[in-house]
Amino acid sequence: MNSCNLRLLLLAGAILTGSAHADEIGWTGTLGLNLGQGEIRNSQNDLLDREYREAILDTDLSWKQFRLNTALAWQSPSEFPDTRTIDSTLIRKASLLRASLEWQGPVLLRAGTISTTFGRGMSLSLYRDEQLQNPLLDKIEREDTPTTWDSSVQGGYLEYLGETVALKAVAGHSDYYGNLLGINPEFTRDRTTLGLAWNTVDDVVIDAETDALNQDVENRELYLSQYLGNWDFFVSHLEQVVPSGEARVAGKGGVATYAAVGTQLLDWSVRAEYKYYRLTSEKLRFNNPPIVQQEIPSRLIARKRKRFNHFDDEVGFQLELQRLFRNEMEVFFSAAQTSRMDPESSSATLLPELKEVRDAYQEYTANWQWTLPSAKHVMLGLAWAEESEARVDAPSILYRNMGLSGSLYTPLPLVRGLELNAEYLSREAVYDKHTQDLALLWMDIFPLPDLSFNLTADFEHHSDTNEDWMGSTEARYDFATPGDLHHSLTVFAGRLRGGLVCSSGNCRIVAPFRGAKLQYTLQF
Repeated sequence: MNSCNLRLLLLAGAILTGSAHADEIGWTGTLGLNLGQGEIRNSQNDLLDREYREAILDTDLSWKQFRLNTALAWQSPSEFPDTRTIDSTLIRKASLLRASLEWQGPVLLRAGTISTTFGRGMSLSLYRDEQLQNPLLDKIEREDTPTTWDSSVQGGYLEYLGETVALKAVAGHSDYYGNLLGINPEFTRDRTTLGLAWNTVDDVVIDAETDALNQDVENRELYLSQYLGNWDFFVSHLEQVVPSGEARVAGKGGVATYAAVGTQLLDWSVRAEYKYYRLTSEKLRFNNPPIVQQEIPSRLIARKRKRFNHFDDEVGFQLELQRLFRNEMEVFFSAAQTSRMDPESSSATLLPELKEVRDAYQEYTANWQWTLPSAKHVMLGLAWAEESEARVDAPSILYRNMGLSGSLYTPLPLVRGLELNAEYLSREAVYDKHTQDLALLWMDIFPLPDLSFNLTADFEHHSDTNEDWMGSTEARYDFATPGDLHHSLTVFAGRLRGGLVCSSGNCRIVAPFRGAKLQYTLQF
């Protein structure tokens, strides 16, 4: 996908959320409204530039065991070339963005005048989700979908929770992936859980010589988790079956195994993980994305580190060690290594360009934090990370990262509270002596019990480019009025950095953004 720059002309959002309830009828409700106007700019294709206005109305109503959630979206007509074809155009107007109806409650059996309930509960949900791009309000442009990509998913979800048995089932249809059918029973006793997961889905395979084709993929997974005192174990094994003649590689399926063990002994915490993927397009349910996802305290190192979602032929290992000293000092160490087993098979066969990406990657990370014994609100940190990656037909790359961090929280004159955090990171690419200097500063000010301000400054300098800075300001005011009404007003303005953003293992491309936002919330 082409890199996109989002230049915001105007962004004004108003969210009105009301909560009403009556004990005699047992219903609750919420209402939300978002308004916005802006422009998307594409740096590589002026024909994809467009301006639009957008409004989204959210409703969430509950009555007894029933819950209805909907989102109606309106967008001013916008016409531009559709990137999937040459001569088509796409005009998006009003649409139903999301709708779901859910029922929750215990399982009730009745025979004549005799009735009984069993299990902890059952829920049934029917849903429809139209996955529209919403870069104005969410400031997100996804890397794996074209700018004009629209698709919808609809289906149903059933879940039963018993004392020892749990059952989950799902059936649905996607405009892109086709039909989905799955079932997942679990058996739990004491602190041991054994689970089975089966699903079949119409997967999409991209062939370098032919057009994209659909194929039925069947996934069978068996997993076991167990807690014994201070120890925890988890292992999962998945087999993927595809029909002969339509398979990803010569009619063969794939296997995937993930195992983890961890323990807590006194002030020590140790955890080890192992993964093995062989010709699988489906990631393991409990390991997606795979290994090396520890979010270390350093935000800047986390921003620059690599991710392992490129391969379906991988073997990897990770070890984590953490020690806490009298609640004053914390030491963390992590070592990880992964490699692609066969560059000539799997996705590298169908997509030759993948041969140019890394075939092996290793990382070592250490982090140290110390809190002043006499002032618990002062903390200092030191972070170090070394990454190396080997490429096919390309020189190996070695990165060294060294970071400093500090935080301060203290009351000040005329200020109820102040929290200040700062980080500095020096990053060097050893093979070409390219260096980067990054600095991050964010501050929260609480002048009054109901008033807060947030200031953020972000600076990045490359040895072969000019400086790049970002910043934002946010103010929030909470207050109450007679009649048990609670109000919240938030004003945001700033210039935010684009690029790869990762949180909880999920990564996305965020477009550079600058503008302002207004949010108002009312609860009653």
